Amino acid sequence: MTYIKESLLVPENLDSWHIEGQYVIPEEQVYELKARLYPGGLSTKEAALEVGKGCKPYHILTAINKKQLNVNTSNVLNKTVHYVIEDASF
Repeated sequence: MTYIKESLLVPENLDSWHIEGQYVIPEEQVYELKARLYPGGLSTKEAALEVGKGCKPYHILTAINKKQLNVNTSNVLNKTVHYVIEDASF
């Protein structure tokens, strides 16, 4: 519902949803939003699990902030999320 309120998704039946009981979202909008939300790579939690040896997500975030890891960034609804790119820096 938040994505609709923020106009990130626009239902085909926005004005009549209460009659049908659900929103109808065009498929291409869903794919576009998914690409914005997840630009590819490992989440900080996934990267920490991959490293192992007691590594925690905040260790990964520290490395990102120090520009020691290459990342893709998603910023939707004013929340920045980093995804670690698995390359030589990782």
